[in-house]
Amino acid sequence: MDILRVSLLSLFHCVPTSGVPEAELTWFRNKIKMPPDLHIHDGSLLIPNVSISDQGLYSCRAANIRGEVTESTQLLVLDPPQLPHQFEDMAATLSLVGPGIPSVITSPSGTRKILSQGSSVLIGCPVDGHPTPNITWFYDGHPFHLPHQVLASGQILQILNVSNDYLGEISCRAQNEAGLLIQKTSLVIQGKTYFESSLTQPVIFPCAFKHSELLDRCLWCTLESQSVDVVHCYLRMCTAGSAL
Repeated sequence: MDILRVSLLSLFHCVPTSGVPEAELTWFRNKIKMPPDLHIHDGSLLIPNVSISDQGLYSCRAANIRGEVTESTQLLVLDPPQLPHQFEDMAATLSLVGPGIPSVITSPSGTRKILSQGSSVLIGCPVDGHPTPNITWFYDGHPFHLPHQVLASGQILQILNVSNDYLGEISCRAQNEAGLLIQKTSLVIQGKTYFESSLTQPVIFPCAFKHSELLDRCLWCTLESQSVDVVHCYLRMCTAGSAL
């Protein structure tokens, strides 16, 4: 068996034993006769720029009026894991698997995704290769042990409940007989504090109307577009309000 990688040149030699009259050589691929323009003068078969479409069973038949003999060899073309020419297919797959779910696609140089605690995320690992690469997921260089699901033949990692446990580098390793490709991404988890969630809604502090000194630092700073220590103002107002 001859094993080659894409874009290499393949040369098959066919040297029959002597016969009278001289044997005529014929080449077949998957039992189909091949055009003679691929043959060179000594009867060997030359395949330039080997690609996936060239793999198959190659046979050389030597025949004369006294009989014939056939020898065969299998050509298996290996294509190492590599990035696909287009990423649109992975983006479409992510949208199909989880409509509306935040997603990120890994890359050899690394990507980054900002998420809120408790949200879900889909992480895509686009890769081509022949035979189809086997994909393994890692977290900080170790096999992925946190809760997750692997979808789309290993090309998508799904996390349903993001937390600070997932902070760090997540990588996918694609490997076949021809080579290895590692891609990665990092998750940034944003937490919600009490003050952030509280101040998203209008808040009325009764104490502010009776304690004008609080307004000098809080309200007036806001009106003049100056920076405000929100936590300090909130605590002062609540303390004053409790004393009313």
